[in-house]
Amino acid sequence: MKTGSRSNFITGFASASAFPTPALGQEGNLGRNSYIGPGFANVSTEFAKVLTFRERYTFEIRADIFNLFNRVNLTQPVSDLSSGQFGQATSQTLPRSEQFGLRLSF
Repeated sequence: MKTGSRSNFITGFASASAFPTPALGQEGNLGRNSYIGPGFANVSTEFAKVLTFRERYTFEIRADIFNLFNRVNLTQPVSDLSSGQFGQATSQTLPRSEQFGLRLSF
């Protein structure tokens, strides 16, 4: 089942009434992994420079950037049929973050 655009996950891609509760003692007929969640795209990068002094000492300067383009990646939608937020993605993964480091080896 194609579930639509990312904005559909914010407003809710389906209503709970589209998924009727099976009769007591019966299993539902919706297959496993029947719908696809919101797309996930993440670009991370690393910049590093190693400097060597007198063939014995090394100094490393490093910068890591996670989620470089700061794309909003939504989490999976609420799957509890009794919730008023059914079908909505109510949170997101972490935004862009950076990490810097220095290392001296001898």
